[in-house]
Amino acid sequence: MVRQWCFGNVVDFASGCGYGTWMISHNPDVDRVLGLDIDKGAIEWAKENFEEGSVKFICGDALNVEKYLIEENIDNVDTLVSLETIEHIKDTSIVPKVADLCKASTVIVSFPSKKSTH
Repeated sequence: MVRQWCFGNVVDFASGCGYGTWMISHNPDVDRVLGLDIDKGAIEWAKENFEEGSVKFICGDALNVEKYLIEENIDNVDTLVSLETIEHIKDTSIVPKVADLCKASTVIVSFPSKKSTH
């Protein structure tokens, strides 16, 4: 559902195994999607299964996003996406920090609306 609001260059912060990142790339308004996650295993799986054309995955700390954008020759970020992530982060101020580092014009964040059992 989120992909309908994505456009231009997208960073998927905490992309996990990459399925959502890949789905975002199928919006015709999206030029490129960079999936970023700190979990090496998830990124390896994402690269094997979903990296193609306009979809790239990087294993690393989101606070280094500027470095990754330079490495990927991405000048601007139009949409920052962080789905079902914020509830797993001790310091939730990281999300606006990443948005500022990206200079993202649009930020989409989702979180559970009910108590989880795990």
